[in-house]
Amino acid sequence: MGHYSRMGMSRGVSHGLMNDLFRASLPYLLVILLAAIIEWAFGWARLLAPWAEVSLGGLLVAVALMFASYVLRAWRVADHFCLRGRFGAVLSLNLQHNLWNNLLPMRAGELSFPILMRQRFGTDPANALAGLFWIRLVDAQVLAALALGSLLWLAKVEALALGLVVLALVAPFVFWLVRGWLARWVDEASGFNAGELPAASPSPRPSPSGRGGKVAAVLRKVLAGLPRDAAHFARGVLLTWANWLVKLAALAWVLR
Repeated sequence: MGHYSRMGMSRGVSHGLMNDLFRASLPYLLVILLAAIIEWAFGWARLLAPWAEVSLGGLLVAVALMFASYVLRAWRVADHFCLRGRFGAVLSLNLQHNLWNNLLPMRAGELSFPILMRQRFGTDPANALAGLFWIRLVDAQVLAALALGSLLWLAKVEALALGLVVLALVAPFVFWLVRGWLARWVDEASGFNAGELPAASPSPRPSPSGRGGKVAAVLRKVLAGLPRDAAHFARGVLLTWANWLVKLAALAWVLR
């Protein structure tokens, strides 16, 4: 009996080691797969040919700028989800997320973000999706501002285009205001009155019941993925602007 028990334990350990090995090697397998797809679709020689004309110094500057962009993106995610002391893991997650975005069509790779966040940091998927939505909303704000500047520079401002750009510009701020209203609604739906219980109180909140309570519970997770306060909001916006300016600097350097 003991012999069979030890055999079962040994198989369980081996199975666990195989799973860990597969998870550790999966990012590298994906990189190899992406490299093979690029070779099949375009050919590496064709893609790298223009870079042969770039000097080594110019190439190093472009690589440094792109690396700085990835660092800023990882910093933004780490700051948004309060992942202090895990910067290397966040940078790795960002690289994998970017890889999935490149592999899958129609931005389907975005769905990898909540999965990776749950695997790496145990983040609730609703929380991760809300945070990703917020990050993309601020990305859209920056791109809209840049587009608006370009439109004004070219003096070809069309009413519809300008309206869409302005909408994207103000969307994060409107969403921030709506967040406060949603937070109050969630508290009311949960039977919680902010005036009765201080925010820092260790007393548990009443568990939600009914359809409204279930919706409130989901919304509470979503709201947890949004900026906590004005300082958190401002840091996210500043890091987003810094990231896109570095990206544009890298592009301008390559195309100069």
